[in-house]
Amino acid sequence: MYCLCLSEDTVMIEVNQKRMEALMHDFSLLTGIRIVLFDNEKKEIMSYPESHCAFCGQLRRNPEFLGKCVQSDREAFERCRKTSAPVIYVCHAGLTEAVILIRGNDAVIGYIMFGQIIPKNSEAETRSKLAEICRAPGNANLLEDVAAMPSKSDAEIRAAAAILDALSVYFWSSRLVTLPKAKFIDTLNDYIAQHLGKTISIDDICSFFGVGRTHLYQLANQHLECSIAAHIRRRRIWHAQQLLSGTSRSIAEIAAAAGFDEYNYFSRIFRQETGTTARQYRQEQRNSMINRPDQ
Repeated sequence: MYCLCLSEDTVMIEVNQKRMEALMHDFSLLTGIRIVLFDNEKKEIMSYPESHCAFCGQLRRNPEFLGKCVQSDREAFERCRKTSAPVIYVCHAGLTEAVILIRGNDAVIGYIMFGQIIPKNSEAETRSKLAEICRAPGNANLLEDVAAMPSKSDAEIRAAAAILDALSVYFWSSRLVTLPKAKFIDTLNDYIAQHLGKTISIDDICSFFGVGRTHLYQLANQHLECSIAAHIRRRRIWHAQQLLSGTSRSIAEIAAAAGFDEYNYFSRIFRQETGTTARQYRQEQRNSMINRPDQ
């Protein structure tokens, strides 16, 4: 029922695939427009219809055209994220596209894009431009596809964007898209590990995830057994434990490497979290290695 979308870098979303497919199908059926769901990292997750039209599909096989497509979409995503409003734009080929945020409270969860539309107010000019592209070697077979592309007025395009903008809140509130617990924790832990030597603020984490404080606290309540600050401390102590058992570095060096500016504060927190001192923990780990049967 749910499609888990994983990424190498940051927040991903879990999708109720059956319900989302039904909504995307209905939107496309009513409008004749292709619609695409993207995650928070602008990676395509699903679409209806599944493939690009033949025209765009063939252009994207050309590295030069693909680069222009990617750049055009990236700029639209960034504008949409910064303004928190639908962005309607004309791509490099002259087709009209639109990007809408999917948000939960103040969180950016993903994006919905629709497009491959010929604008009615410049239809003759746009079709002429597309025909010129079709005259390039190997593109002659695309003329029929261009002729079949939907043509919409500015009012129709704005109406479609407004409807999807309203639905974007529904996508989150009805759990068509959610943040999976394991991925949230793994991503948070990776971020902490990459910034252990620095002060990590709540605002830093909010910026990384693309969410506001309120939503970050909600995620922490939902996925963690403690506050964000307490989780960061625990990860710092966990890192210190790895260094204590796996290296011969001094405890003061390890405290600094784990992000503790004050040795006394590190000692207090270490004992609070583990029930023992850092020195005792290191000795216990060494003793357990010596007493292992296979040693």
